[in-house]
Amino acid sequence: MAPAKIVSDFSVPEDVPESHHTEATGPTKNLFSLAGQTIVITGGGRGLGITLAVAVVEAGGHAACLDLLDEPSASEWSSLQKLAKRSRLTATYDRCDITDEEQTSRLLDDIAARGDAMAAPFSGIVACAGIQQKIPAVDYPVADFQKMLNVNVTGTFITAKHSARHFIKNGIKGSIVLIASMSGSIANRGLTCSAYNTSKAALHQLCRSMAQEIGVHGVRINTLSPGYIRTAMTDALLQAEPEVEKTWMAGALLGRLGAPEDFKAPTVFLLASGSSWITGTDLRVDGGHLLTGDAFTKTFPEIDTTDGGTGSSSLQGTVVALYEIGCFFGALLTLVVGEWLGRRWMIMIGSIVLAVGAALQASSYGIPQMIVGRLIAGLGNGMTTATIPVWHSELTKAAKRGKSLCIELAVNIFGVMTAYWVDYGMSYDPSEAQFRFPLALQILFALLTFVGILFLPESPRWLIAHDRLEEARIILWSVDNEANSITPDDVRLARELSVIKHTIDEEREAARGSSVFAMFKDGPQKFRYRTLLGVGGQFMQQISGINLITYYAPVIFESSVGMSHNLSLLLAGFNGVAYFLSSLIPIWVIDRLGRRKLMLFAVAGQCGCMTVLAGTVSDGSVPAGIVATVMLFLFNFFFAIGLLAIPWLLPAEYAPLQIRTKAAALATASNWIFTFLVVEITPISIDSIGWKTYIYFAIFNFSFIPLIYFFYPETQQLSLEQIDKLFTGDKVILHWQSSNGDVDMEMPTAEELKVEQIDRVESGPLKV
Repeated sequence: MAPAKIVSDFSVPEDVPESHHTEATGPTKNLFSLAGQTIVITGGGRGLGITLAVAVVEAGGHAACLDLLDEPSASEWSSLQKLAKRSRLTATYDRCDITDEEQTSRLLDDIAARGDAMAAPFSGIVACAGIQQKIPAVDYPVADFQKMLNVNVTGTFITAKHSARHFIKNGIKGSIVLIASMSGSIANRGLTCSAYNTSKAALHQLCRSMAQEIGVHGVRINTLSPGYIRTAMTDALLQAEPEVEKTWMAGALLGRLGAPEDFKAPTVFLLASGSSWITGTDLRVDGGHLLTGDAFTKTFPEIDTTDGGTGSSSLQGTVVALYEIGCFFGALLTLVVGEWLGRRWMIMIGSIVLAVGAALQASSYGIPQMIVGRLIAGLGNGMTTATIPVWHSELTKAAKRGKSLCIELAVNIFGVMTAYWVDYGMSYDPSEAQFRFPLALQILFALLTFVGILFLPESPRWLIAHDRLEEARIILWSVDNEANSITPDDVRLARELSVIKHTIDEEREAARGSSVFAMFKDGPQKFRYRTLLGVGGQFMQQISGINLITYYAPVIFESSVGMSHNLSLLLAGFNGVAYFLSSLIPIWVIDRLGRRKLMLFAVAGQCGCMTVLAGTVSDGSVPAGIVATVMLFLFNFFFAIGLLAIPWLLPAEYAPLQIRTKAAALATASNWIFTFLVVEITPISIDSIGWKTYIYFAIFNFSFIPLIYFFYPETQQLSLEQIDKLFTGDKVILHWQSSNGDVDMEMPTAEELKVEQIDRVESGPLKV
């Protein structure tokens, strides 16, 4: 089969007036032709410049190269000459110092004369000449800074000035292309090049300013901003400083650095008639580098800790971790007023406070407002997280209490997974919406919680403690598994109500005269021991290292494993999916296997993951990086099985009703202060000791095994009142055997407990 032949039968429709015809009127292939034109390329003696000269010849134009070198690069020039000869075109070379205005003007006139002699007028120029120098700003010699600006800015201005003057004088609709750099728009990470970056930023403004002056003459001027390019010069740099290549690759969305050939087509486009309606603009060709998170670091440069950034890792950790401080104080506030306000009101108030904090964060333009927003949002979240597990446990029957709380925490991890994917999706948006939308999204979920709680009942145990017995009876009946087969005045409900009230009375007597500090009392009820078990569970959850993974997964993939920024965000998203799926497993096993077995399984697995992670990250090879990635996924699996939901369940189960709100609030407060500790030290630790960070977390997880085995009793299938009996009397504090089935708690009658008979109330609207 013969190859396909592209044929154009383009013709301008007859009803289009000639006045509407432009340089872009014609077949598309002709719009990228430089036939019959002479194009000047400054810096055309080697590298990018001579590559662009090749592009000019390949597009049908004559190339006139100018450079400061005595002779162009031999091999590259030889190839260009052969190409020009085959194409029946010319490629000339003249030595030129572009900062010498007289010499530059004279050479441009000479080239124009040669072009006219060939019937190929001088109609375009590529200002590619420039220099680079890597010196920290604080050490930059003023003379060198001035030289950089003289060559890169003044020299380019001289080139553009005399080219434009020639085009205007001769009525040529010429095109001027200034080779700028993406470094004119951002900090050049990995390189200390303040003078170079300044000079390239100046070219962007020079382009815009000249465009509005010369555009009326039909002369166009644009900038072309390359990203990181592999040339002989940059190869030498990357070989000497391999960490620079790692930094550059971290921002390469397309997975590679640029090559001189990547800029041939864009340059020809800006020179040819296909761009005849484009002027004063910048064409950025950077492989997507500017889409990798710069909106956030531009707004908050104080916490930009990437290579080349000026931020502080300590400040970054503090800003992130202050959310946990807000959560800590929110939990403490619940400890003080939670029992007075009730479960529902604490959840509703916390949701509103969280929404206000999220709004402040999403609208932040500086670190102070971001800090205030995170503190307020944390305050609201601390109130809800200290209350919801208690409320949940008090509403749920013993057989389904563990399962129900696991569902709650799985929904929580669904939110974490959603956050990862929202972050990944928004990373492609270069605007400030990249970070403002994810922060604002918190408001939606806070409001959903507020609205949802309006349709749910108060805790029956809280109502009993506040002598609202009739409301408590109806709620106990409505949440009973057999509510359809019994009536609200059934004797079984009366007996359950009586048991709860009797237990509350006993706890009040034990806590008499202690108020807030009752949870620190010892004695037959062992309040202090039970409170410390709840705090210990939260301690183990956070010091295991989960928030090392949750908060900094993309940073770990990028900094420790060595992946690109885009791939790091993508893997963090998949890690979130795996985390969510793993969190579903305990829903079916927690009330079958119990709490202790799942916790022991989790900490043992986490210890192994952290140990392997330390070894693989320290290796630094590609296979080791793959293994490290697997360990991050596995860690979340083990954590979701045994330490995600259970530490939130234990304070509500272990603590008696009289101190349950306070003990759960204290446990939640400890969770957030331990989270603050981990989030605060993680960026500093990874920056300072690298892979050794994971060794510490491996040791912590190992130490949790004997703590769980000897001190944490099993509560599987036990009611809250039966659990209370585990800790009463003269029992020892060691619980290495399962408690399931060991507690025989007969439901007493109302007469035995000497509790007044409660009259039946007609069902109707509940005041909850």
